[in-house]
Amino acid sequence: MMDERYAAAGLEALARYGELPGPLTADPHRWYTSLRDGAPVHPATLPDGRRVWVVTTADAAASVFTDRRFSNDPAHRAGVGVFDGHRHMGIADPPDHRRLRGVVARHFAAPQIARLRSRVTEVVDDLLSGVDGDVDLVADVAAVLPLRVMFGLFGVPDEEQDRYLAPLVAASNGDTGRLARVRDDLAELVERRAAEPGDDVLSTLVRARDVDGTLSDGEVTATVFLLLSAGHETVVSLVTVGVYTLLRHERQLKALREHPGLIPTAIEEILRFEPTASHSTGRYATQDVDLAGVTIPAGDLVLVNLAAVNRDPTLNEDPQRFDVTRESPRHHAFGRGRHLCLGAPLARLEAEIALTRLLATYRDIRPGAEGAAWRVEPGLRGLASFPVTVTR
Repeated sequence: MMDERYAAAGLEALARYGELPGPLTADPHRWYTSLRDGAPVHPATLPDGRRVWVVTTADAAASVFTDRRFSNDPAHRAGVGVFDGHRHMGIADPPDHRRLRGVVARHFAAPQIARLRSRVTEVVDDLLSGVDGDVDLVADVAAVLPLRVMFGLFGVPDEEQDRYLAPLVAASNGDTGRLARVRDDLAELVERRAAEPGDDVLSTLVRARDVDGTLSDGEVTATVFLLLSAGHETVVSLVTVGVYTLLRHERQLKALREHPGLIPTAIEEILRFEPTASHSTGRYATQDVDLAGVTIPAGDLVLVNLAAVNRDPTLNEDPQRFDVTRESPRHHAFGRGRHLCLGAPLARLEAEIALTRLLATYRDIRPGAEGAAWRVEPGLRGLASFPVTVTR
């Protein structure tokens, strides 16, 4: 049962959907459960006043992810008419979606990502080499890992990466004053690859722009920003919230220390139990659509609440239990259908290696006295800081 303060916070959250009031920040799951138990689809209001429909069950989520009447393209938003921004694969429908995703897809295919195992291990071990005692797991490890890996995929040599890292980390932490510097840095990297092409992601994007004519300049820029931002936030959250969750479930942590081979399954259980995003990317109804008995008007926004859906009892038995030995945890943390996350294999690999090396390097990891601070940005489910004490 929810106490009155928690229930009131839930009503406030629906009135400003995407933001979590204080009582819900660290543990919104009782509220998500009450939403899912109440109905598959809920009307809510975004902080900017727009109506949104929140999906909370696995069946309704599957419909949103696979029904072509729900579009990722913001041009279908009511009152917009024409979308004049630059699209990336995340906000495009076929055939543009296939075109935009297809350019870089080979770089993120599972066999290609598997070849990065030694490189990712090298990056993690380098980050951990100077970490001991009291540290912030977010700032000192997780925030840097995905950026170093992605810059490697961009063809940036190790010795040049540091100059790009600080502005990117600051911008990802909300320092909008660094965005101009980040844009300039990325534009410079793109043009360097145009002058000195290789077999990396940026070179592939440049060839698609300059040789094949597949992409516009704006689409190249939008794709680069998408790869950096989505890859960064996902891995930071998966690693840090994963450790946070394990420290709150000591038997599960003990099981991983005794049986490291369980770590890939544990990553799936972490994704199920605490997905890295509170809700999916938005879909717009292209026409009036009946969804689980509710009529979604054309042009309205639909968001799948991933945390509620992932604990739907139709997906997994005893879904409120965190269990790293759970056989084949089922979840929608990376979406489903044609917009299944392109970077999912890379995120899984980075998280698996980070968790493996953390447990192998430190015989003890304890929460710091200050406690973890949850991020409050709409749509994200992650930690702004996570002080821990580690002992080798």
